Amino acid sequence: MKKGVRPEPGSSETPVVKAGVSDSLDVHVGQQLRRRRLALKIRLKKFSKDAGVSQKQIQRFESGENRTIARRLFDFARLLNVSPEYFFEDMESL
Repeated sequence: MKKGVRPEPGSSETPVVKAGVSDSLDVHVGQQLRRRRLALKIRLKKFSKDAGVSQKQIQRFESGENRTIARRLFDFARLLNVSPEYFFEDMESL
């Protein structure tokens, strides 16, 4: 499968995301993560320690550079005292 090409519906192939290309959903989730962390005045160092993730990785999530997995979103939601749905609020059609 070529990079950046989505598989046909029903295909067993996994879509490949181009390296360095942020998806608008990833960017939105990252912005929500950063917005909430800053609203609670939680420093990056403390948040990364509590989440068990490096500061650099948190920065990559917040910028949308890296995609976070569902399990991690649940952990972030717990640490930030919000529901996981918070990360998807105010989403425009993507």
